[in-house]
Amino acid sequence: MANIYSTAGLFTLLCFHLFWKIAAASYVYEEDVFDNFQKDVGMGNAYTNHYPCSWLTICACESSNVDCSKRALEYIPKQIPEYIIRLDLKDNRITDIAPRIFQNMSNLKALDLSHNNITRLHIGSFQGLVALEYLYLNGNKIRYTSTTIPLGVFKPLTSLIHLNIQQSLDIFQNNEIYPLHQLAEIPTLAFLDMDIWFTKIFDDENFAKLKSLSMFKSDGYTGRCNLINIKQNAFKNIENITFLALSNCNVSFVEKNSFSEMTKLQNLDLSSNTALEFKSLPNITYGIRYRNIRKLKLNRIHSEVGDCTRLEVDHLKYMQKMKIKYFYLAGNRLSFVNEAAIDLVPRTFEGLYLSNNRLAFGKYILKALINGLFRNMRSLIISKQDTSIVLPENFPSVAENHYKSQKYVSEKSRTVLTEIKRNRATTPKKEITKYDSLSLDARSKNNRVAGNGHCSNCNNVKARKISLSNNFMYADLSDLKNRQLLNEVCFCEPNNLRKLYLQKNVLWNIQGPMYGLTNLRELNLGWNSCENISKLAFRFMSNLLTLLLDRNFLNVPLNSDDNGEIFLHLKKLEVLSLSDNKLRCLPTKIFRGLSNLRFLNLSYNFLTDLDLHMSQMRNLSVLSLQNNLLENINKDVRIFFNDLAVTKNLTIDLSGNKFKCTCNDIELLDWFATTRVRFINFPAYTCEFKNGSTGYISKAAVISGTLKNECADYKLLIILSLGSFLVFLTVIICGVIYRYRWNLRYIYYSAKSKWNRNGYSQIAETDVEVPEFEFDVFLSYAAKDGAFVKESLFEELEEKRNMKLLIHDRDFRAGEFVNDNIMHAIITSRKTLIILPKAFLQSHWCRFEMHMARLESIKTGRNVLCVLMKEDVPTNKLPLEVIDIIRNRTYLEMPDEMHSADVFWDRLRDALMN
Repeated sequence: MANIYSTAGLFTLLCFHLFWKIAAASYVYEEDVFDNFQKDVGMGNAYTNHYPCSWLTICACESSNVDCSKRALEYIPKQIPEYIIRLDLKDNRITDIAPRIFQNMSNLKALDLSHNNITRLHIGSFQGLVALEYLYLNGNKIRYTSTTIPLGVFKPLTSLIHLNIQQSLDIFQNNEIYPLHQLAEIPTLAFLDMDIWFTKIFDDENFAKLKSLSMFKSDGYTGRCNLINIKQNAFKNIENITFLALSNCNVSFVEKNSFSEMTKLQNLDLSSNTALEFKSLPNITYGIRYRNIRKLKLNRIHSEVGDCTRLEVDHLKYMQKMKIKYFYLAGNRLSFVNEAAIDLVPRTFEGLYLSNNRLAFGKYILKALINGLFRNMRSLIISKQDTSIVLPENFPSVAENHYKSQKYVSEKSRTVLTEIKRNRATTPKKEITKYDSLSLDARSKNNRVAGNGHCSNCNNVKARKISLSNNFMYADLSDLKNRQLLNEVCFCEPNNLRKLYLQKNVLWNIQGPMYGLTNLRELNLGWNSCENISKLAFRFMSNLLTLLLDRNFLNVPLNSDDNGEIFLHLKKLEVLSLSDNKLRCLPTKIFRGLSNLRFLNLSYNFLTDLDLHMSQMRNLSVLSLQNNLLENINKDVRIFFNDLAVTKNLTIDLSGNKFKCTCNDIELLDWFATTRVRFINFPAYTCEFKNGSTGYISKAAVISGTLKNECADYKLLIILSLGSFLVFLTVIICGVIYRYRWNLRYIYYSAKSKWNRNGYSQIAETDVEVPEFEFDVFLSYAAKDGAFVKESLFEELEEKRNMKLLIHDRDFRAGEFVNDNIMHAIITSRKTLIILPKAFLQSHWCRFEMHMARLESIKTGRNVLCVLMKEDVPTNKLPLEVIDIIRNRTYLEMPDEMHSADVFWDRLRDALMN
């Protein structure tokens, strides 16, 4: 059992075990009422598809909305058209609102002049604004005096609902008084933001005239608020107020009955009054102890520094009868709750906000779980704890045992209660009430046990079962500093969990699968240092709309998912964010299951190319590829983007990439120049030329034209020219080689022979005299003249006349190449005698010997060659080289009759020896 829970020990899931019956069914995250005002009237960031106003191009227009914020304006434009409904002039340098400046703007409903340098108002400043409902003057320099806010200044505002006059000033001056008479001129005023410095303000009878006033806010962060003490009956003249916010007002003490007259109060915010502390809770809650409070905000009522804090019984003693829906205790260093105090906490909570505390595990959690404290819960926010909540590995069994013991006590209490009721007359009322409460708890436990039976979806899986009540929809368990493996888990169905935030933990390995999350719409797993996600992690989240996986290390698991199995089953997913995951490349099919995707964020990665199958993403409207290393976008992807630009007005962010301006990038530059895709911050896109300089892609057409001229395709011409040159060069080389073929052969074999001779001479003894020539004559003859050589030449020249002949049949060295033997014979012989019959010219080796001897004669200057014409040979049948030899050298002819043979042989010997 311990192993199962340790491997699946994700703190998030254990927290769900903690709050066993926590619920949510259609939760929408709660925000301050005042935060919604500007959204309701279209102020702030409403101008998404805006265009320069024709009457003042510095401003942005969209239908009847005008945005002139942050334009450094020093005056209110006079040419504003009459049809304008919303006008935003915040964050400028406007110093005055001239009388009758708005006299023709009878349709204007919302006017924002906040955060300017306005110091006073004039009678007539708002003349003509009969339809104005929202007026924001906060963040200016208007002091509360009769001259700066004259009587009658607000009188034209007959439709005004919300007024904000909190000012950006440091202190209150002695001559300042509350402009209550001026405010009393606005009978329709429902929402008021104003600076205050003592609670006696609410005693003024002019406040009682504001019958429509339902919300009052003073915030020391955005204006001046310095109350110190909130006294009893301080709000008797604003009894219609439903929303009261006095945050950061230096409140240090609240008297016991301070809010008792506010019978309609639903929202109370005393946040950021750090001197109050939990000791003030009894006085704060006493006057509203029987009320139905929608929101009670007590965030940061402790100083940020100090020891851990505890909620004790005395702190909550007046809360037992209250009906609170949303309770805020964020930022209070809260660590423990007294176990007995759990009995005093209302069971009506729909939202509990405990972020930025120091919660630690304790028995109070078990008691809260068992006693049904969270049975109506719709949202739970316990994010950003300063210390990790370390739960015991056997927590589920501990909770179960505790539950059983509580069940036994409940059953025993019902038995005792029965006996008490039988003797009601003699039993103290206190005891009856005590056991009635126990009986009620027992009934609630029995109901929960019955509810746990609806978990049939987990019967066939070997995973931890987590049971949630049907009301629970939203959980924020982010930034809890827990390192966990998210293993297989099963959420019992039916459940209505819609939003789950788990970011900023250390969920390093998300294995899953997580069963039973078919209603989940939003899942945030960002900032978890996650290194692995299994292909089954999101298998059973078929209705998921938003998946955030930013700031992880998912390059390896995503890069290995060649078939796109991780996201395959998220058919309804609309938003996917994979920003800053160190992604270097993605498989082409990684997103093949995301047919409904609208927003894809791949920014801040290391992608160098975009080659993805995206044809199924027909609904994609926003793609962020900001700050990657992109140099190219696949052609098919570009075609897909062009199609979407027509059908879905596709917007892409490609800023901060590494595009190139080279010959290989002309197609991409042409696409930038012609596509209808909308690019975010397009004027800042750059590309790098080969020389390192930078160009702007907004001028892609010009750059592309220049590159086309510089990079014109001369490949074919170059190839043909190069081929022709190579052919020509080959012909020349071949011709030269053929022309000097014998010279080349001679050089090679001559060098080789000399090298061999030098080698031999180095190993010869130094005292041995080496003759100049080894042989007198090298005989070069055809095989057909072998008999002539052996019978006549050998006998006459070598035997009779003592000449040393080199005859290849006899004297060539065995084992040597014929070429080398021939060259060696020519070099080591005084003369080479060529016996020239017809057969000589038909022999390859004879011709080789003749050419080598001729070149030896030419190169060395030795008279090497001697020709013996054995028979007549027609000149026209002789090669040019032979004719050249015959013409330039003496040759001997063999006599027809050998009667004078001795004379011939002597003559031949003399020719050979000279």
